[in-house]
Order: sequence, then C-alpha cells, then structure tokens
Amino acid sequence: MGVVCPKTPDILMTIIPNFLYLALESMDMKQLQSKLIILLPFPKIYRYSIVSIVLFFMLNQAQASKLDSLSFYLQKHKLQLGVSASTNIAYRTLFSNYPGYNNELVMQIYDEAEKPKLGYSASINLVFLASKHLSIETGIGYFNMGYKHTPEIIFEDPIDPNRNPILPAQMGPNITKLVIRYYYHYLNIPIVVNYAWGKNKLSYSVSAGINPSFLIDQINTMRTKYDDGSRDRVRVVVTKDFNALNLFPSLGVGFCYKLTPTSNIRLEPTFQYGVLKTIDAPISEHLWSGGLRMGYYFGGR
Repeated sequence: MGVVCPKTPDILMTIIPNFLYLALESMDMKQLQSKLIILLPFPKIYRYSIVSIVLFFMLNQAQASKLDSLSFYLQKHKLQLGVSASTNIAYRTLFSNYPGYNNELVMQIYDEAEKPKLGYSASINLVFLASKHLSIETGIGYFNMGYKHTPEIIFEDPIDPNRNPILPAQMGPNITKLVIRYYYHYLNIPIVVNYAWGKNKLSYSVSAGINPSFLIDQINTMRTKYDDGSRDRVRVVVTKDFNALNLFPSLGVGFCYKLTPTSNIRLEPTFQYGVLKTIDAPISEHLWSGGLRMGYYFGGR
C-alpha cells in the first residue's frame, strides 16, 4: 500500500536523497526498506539499524496528523516514546565456581581460543521527563550476547560438554575452517536514568541503569568449510542448562539532537555487564557487550 507524504521536512533532505523520499509515493514500505538496505554503504547489521530508525522517522512525519492526539497526550504527561537499536562487540569473562579443580588451566585454554563476536540489541522505549535535565527510561527490548570459537582441534569439552559440540572423527582431515558461535538471546526490561545538558538543538547526556534480562534461548551454531568447497551448519539448542535470569548494569555517554520541538535523535556509546553467572558449572561466565546505540524519540519537550 502506497504512503502519501506531506511536504518534505528539511531534516530529511540531509538524511536521505530526494529520490528515496519521493519513492514512498510509488512503492510500499517493504520495497523501500529493501532498496535502502542495498544502497546504504554500511555493514549489514548497521544498515538494518539505520534503516529501521529512518523509516520510523519518515512514517512519523508522513502520519503527523494522526499522531497529533498521541503527541498531545505525551506532552501533557511529560512522556516520550522511542525506538532504539545498537550494534555491539559481545564477549564474556570467565570465573571458577570450584577453585583448585584445575580450572585455571582450562580457563587459560578457553581465553586463548574464544574471541568476541558481533552482537546487537533493539528496544521500544518509554521516557518520563522528570525535569529539564533528568529523565527515566524503561521499555522492552532484546539482547544478542555471546562469543565465538575457532578451534584447531575438535574435541568434546571435559568440563562443559555444551561448549564444544562433537564432530565425527572422520570429518576432521577434510575441514579447512570451523567457527562455533555461542548465542545468548535475552528479553530485557531496561530501567535507565538519563542526565542531559546543553543549549539549542544539541545536548549531551550520560546514562546509567540496570537491565533485568530473561533468557529466551542459548544456541550454539557450528559453521564448517571443507577442502572440497562444501559447507554446512549445525545448530544446537541448550537453553535448559542455563540460568533464566541475568542482570546487566549499563553505562552510556552520548549526545541528543533535537529535530523538532517534539522529536529528537540520540547517539550513545554504551556498555553492559552481566553480574549473574550464566550456568551452574565448574567454569561459568559473565557476559558483556559494548557498542553504539542509536534512537529516535518523540513526545514531551
């Protein structure tokens, strides 16, 4: 279904080319999203984050008349609605639950073999504007945490069998590349305090909070490449062995740019650290991630 656009706001002229905006009149949003994703010169995960925020902003402008009542309600109650997404470097910190169990040597082996992986998050946010500088933010979101492993020798882990899925021995000589990724998918409820200061349209901000997070699933994926050029992928779900709850304190420092009197965008480097262990095993881990968070908010001042 086509979308009829109002007069182009000046800010859009600095975000996307004219032809993309005018294309809204002749294509549906799914088609436009696919074209934007192809054209933007960013890595794939950044493209999806940027496109989602841009489209949210464009739809907000295109449907401005329908949002008048919602905007009035938000301003009256000093509230803002928003969407945000981030791309992160995700990893873990190991610790021993049972000292003296040769765990230090095993942890050293893990640290040499396991590396950070790309993670991401997305959320829908509700912000209460407590004062000119202070706001409290909550909502519902999604975390993708974890790490990866590129082993030289394939073996069953004697401490935690879930850590290295078993490959048949005869496959070993034919393997040219093997990457195992450990994914932790969380549903989280952020509770964040923001402090902002600045003049005119640009302001700076710091944030701190806690993210109670509930494990959706823990999945190990194993991607294998063979010397004959063939590839395969094995997916193992081991959620039942892992703790369902985690807490991720977060810190962020960034800036906010006011697009209109009732809308703004935010760009904020953030860091999250899981204070609870992921599994009851001789060796467990604290997950963490750091990256760049982008958001669009409207309502309130």
